[in-house]
Amino acid sequence: MIMKKTFISLIILLAFIFSGSVFAGDFKLGLEVGYFYQGDEDFRDLYGSGGLTFGVNADYMITNNIEIAAAFDFYSANGNTAITEELIEINLNHLRFGANYIFILDGWRPKVGAGLDIAFVSENTPFGDFSDSGFGAYILAGADFDLSEKITASVELIYSFVSIEGDLDDEGVGGLSALAALKFNL
Repeated sequence: MIMKKTFISLIILLAFIFSGSVFAGDFKLGLEVGYFYQGDEDFRDLYGSGGLTFGVNADYMITNNIEIAAAFDFYSANGNTAITEELIEINLNHLRFGANYIFILDGWRPKVGAGLDIAFVSENTPFGDFSDSGFGAYILAGADFDLSEKITASVELIYSFVSIEGDLDDEGVGGLSALAALKFNL
């Protein structure tokens, strides 16, 4: 429930902040969906290899070839404890801020990028609840395709390098995301 409220609030806030005419043609707000593959083996042992992720994103072109970007993605999974087979749940959200270099080609625009990734983890287990956050980095490769003057389709592969402090050692909460998005020019 909290995740849904956060998601809706973020969409409304981004639309309100960036709806001014100063951003006309240069600012895009979008929705993305894809698959998240967890990079940490211990995580995969508990929750499986990955699953559906969805989120919101925003891009602003600061030059002809450079855009700044922000995105917030949601991922959740269920698993079982190793010995007692009791249900455990995790919510993993990634907030990304970065920059992309855009190659301008006829009809499509390949891009590469990098930036800061902040992961927010919330885990519910029979032994208690746990939450933490961690900072890391991400790298990105993708492409944008104009569907119309106001709508852009985007595909991206993103690998994030993020860890949180665990009980015994740092735990990786990054991984590979394959995303598809629809972006709307405001």
